[in-house]
Amino acid sequence: HQAMVGMNLGYEFSGAMDGLRVAVHMLRGDVDDDALAQFNKTDLNMTGGSVAYLENDWEVLGEYYRFNNKDKSGGTGSHSSWADYLQVGKTFDALTPYLRMEKTVLSQLDKYFSMQDSGQSYTRQALGLKYDLNQKASLKLELHYSDFAAEAGRTAYSYHSLYAQYAIRF
Repeated sequence: HQAMVGMNLGYEFSGAMDGLRVAVHMLRGDVDDDALAQFNKTDLNMTGGSVAYLENDWEVLGEYYRFNNKDKSGGTGSHSSWADYLQVGKTFDALTPYLRMEKTVLSQLDKYFSMQDSGQSYTRQALGLKYDLNQKASLKLELHYSDFAAEAGRTAYSYHSLYAQYAIRF
């Protein structure tokens, strides 16, 4: 196993901007494929940021990830990819309807992504409804539309899905 280094540094505002938190994050380390380590060694470099606003019955969440990975086994060089999402919700008593938009653009020349079943570029829209049972537990229902891109060795496809979740907060 290889050691990795990561950090998340954030700031929570007060006063007129109470409820707003902004942060930056990074992760760096070597990643080996469990089955094919000699063919798939990656110097993983991820940076990004996040924003969260949770006040006045609003829930606004967003994250951005930028990957600048370097192939250490096959000599294909460095590859850039990115992923982000933005979710907006409004609470009415115990109910919070929300909308989320996601997008990833993952380089298929990057073995770190191309070797993963889930390493394909996609866009997704989600419409959800959260019901708070109490301060520590909630029920969620979420409808997704996912659209996956045709990329090297991968087929384009899209689908609708419906998810239900019982969530516990700590």
